[in-house]
Amino acid sequence: MLVVIFISMRLQRAISRPIVALTKAAQQISLSADPSIRVETQASGELKTLQDTFNRMLDRIQQSERATAIWRAAFSLVPKSCLKK
Repeated sequence: MLVVIFISMRLQRAISRPIVALTKAAQQISLSADPSIRVETQASGELKTLQDTFNRMLDRIQQSERATAIWRAAFSLVPKSCLKK
């Protein structure tokens, strides 16, 4: 009986730790608006895929933010008279 309890506790930790890490990262990002935060991949299988996908999503957000900043900087150099019809 003790062996079963021990195994189930270890299995529960193996599943819940990556989910808790992902949840904490999502909370930090939502509070700080900082997409540079990443989840350390500490799982395997589908949970690893979820963590990797989450990190790739954040990479895309950062790339999009950089591209937006470049466009804004470029358009700020264009005289406003050129932008009017």
